[in-house]
Amino acid sequence: MTQDTFGQRLQRARVVAGLSRAQVATALAVRRTDVARIEHGRRMVSTLELGKLARLYHKPSARFLIEPAGAPPIRYFRSDYRLDERDLILIEEVGDWFAYYAWLERSALGAQRYEFPTYPLPSGDASEQGECLAAEERSRLGLADGDAIPSMVALLEREGVKLAVQSFHPRSRAFACFLFSEALGPCVIVNRDRTPAERRLAAAHAYAHLLVDQEDISGEVCGPFRASEVDELRAGAFAAAFLLPARGIAARLEDVDPPGEVTFERVIRLSYDFGTGYSAVVPRLAQLGWIDDRRRTRLERRGRAAHRHGPPGPSGRRAGSGQGGAAGPAHAGGEPGDTESEPVRFRSVAVEAWHCGRISTGRLADLLDLPEADVALLLDQSRFEHERPNRVPPPQPDRL
Repeated sequence: MTQDTFGQRLQRARVVAGLSRAQVATALAVRRTDVARIEHGRRMVSTLELGKLARLYHKPSARFLIEPAGAPPIRYFRSDYRLDERDLILIEEVGDWFAYYAWLERSALGAQRYEFPTYPLPSGDASEQGECLAAEERSRLGLADGDAIPSMVALLEREGVKLAVQSFHPRSRAFACFLFSEALGPCVIVNRDRTPAERRLAAAHAYAHLLVDQEDISGEVCGPFRASEVDELRAGAFAAAFLLPARGIAARLEDVDPPGEVTFERVIRLSYDFGTGYSAVVPRLAQLGWIDDRRRTRLERRGRAAHRHGPPGPSGRRAGSGQGGAAGPAHAGGEPGDTESEPVRFRSVAVEAWHCGRISTGRLADLLDLPEADVALLLDQSRFEHERPNRVPPPQPDRL
């Protein structure tokens, strides 16, 4: 890596961390101009300074120092929408991390390990296509018709998706990015600054893109600025159907008669049961015919009013709001989707690379941002799962 490239990587990390050059200069006990010279490749960084920068930027030093041979750098995810410079910087940095992640995986496992099909597009409009694809993928994964999905992060990582959950800049309109390439495999970035329920929808949305678009290289930044595009409408319909399956909703509303009498409290309960936001449940109920336009308008108005007074508990009252207002035991003090897990697959891949002798214990400690003594405890864990779990074969779709 050249000195210029190294400086650019440090600059990206500083911007993503939200720090000014003056703040970094204070932490390093140097002049602000010294930080500028470092970032422009005109001043070397000592080992001590690099360690301080790694801690300051919340990154292991290996993220700055290593760019393996043959790992193609990713400079952006394609977007026709003009993104904020801060978003581009973050995406570039995560792209470099994906490149290293892919190198580790090839070193440890011999190839990129991901197993999901590329589905041909079914007939119908974008909404019908998304619904059909969601049903087929739930069947392939062996998910029961009405089961809620405990964690989209765990599901994507189990399928071999490289996943990063990162904070975009405070006013960013992007909710996720996806990328597929032969060199890197499937990659997804989810905006951490969204609510847990919104992150789950964003992850499912990006997954829909990967299931139908695996040309080398394909990728996009997803957000409301692309809401009217056909592929975005299809991905949105997939996410809603994947996380809010029709039979699961029917099972939970079997005592509602007539369907048009779905209450605000039942919508809240559904949002907790399936880990999706209230604003996602209401249009899904309308699409499935459980509510008419008039009730949808009333529920949306009620939801906006409740949002202004804080998130309600699963009973429909605000969590912890006094007499009769506490959330049920399963959701005490929480919100829909807050049981979603954090990404862990990279850790397993890094440990496997250590087992294969491709990285040292010190390098592994850097990658996991842990002291070497703590890393020793991890090395006793089971090896990376080379065998993929058995899948329920999907039924032959009627459309083929």
